[in-house]
Amino acid sequence: MAIDKKHIYKLLEIIDRYQNYFRGSNSRVTKKHYGYIPASAHTTVDTLIRVNDYIMSKKGDDSFRSVKFLDIGCGIGNVMLIAQYMSWVASGIDRRKRSLATGKKLLGGVGEFIYGDILKFRRYRHYDVLYYYQPMHGDGLMQKLVDKLAKDMKEGAIVIVNGADDFKFEKNFYKISDNDWQLLVYQKEA
Repeated sequence: MAIDKKHIYKLLEIIDRYQNYFRGSNSRVTKKHYGYIPASAHTTVDTLIRVNDYIMSKKGDDSFRSVKFLDIGCGIGNVMLIAQYMSWVASGIDRRKRSLATGKKLLGGVGEFIYGDILKFRRYRHYDVLYYYQPMHGDGLMQKLVDKLAKDMKEGAIVIVNGADDFKFEKNFYKISDNDWQLLVYQKEA
């Protein structure tokens, strides 16, 4: 499937502008969680396209249609929108009800918005591709999230790490992103 990056970039620039406006009343750092931190739309789009290409090279052209994607700390769902554009089945989990409600209104029928605590979430093994951008505040909590994902993800699942690489997926994972990729991508051994 040919992905038109220019259209995705334009759409995400509009979403980023809205999020910057919206975040003033909805983005506070707590002892456990970061507020909204804008990520580069170009970097995220490019990495998701590369992951899509990787999946297609391993499973065949039709396999991407059944890819189940989870954005961990999804906010209003802008990364879910990219995944949906690529014909993936998109879901996102977040602890902020207001962000989830806004995402549902803005994105309409795009994906499933899940309210919950990412450290207590029990359905990580249902997803083929997981994405996060530093949703937890503090090294101890981020390590707990990484450990939970490493334990709960199904074999063959892919995790995209956007942000600091202080918390590596080492046991039972191998890095599939090359040095020219801007985000780190790991796959759990099958």
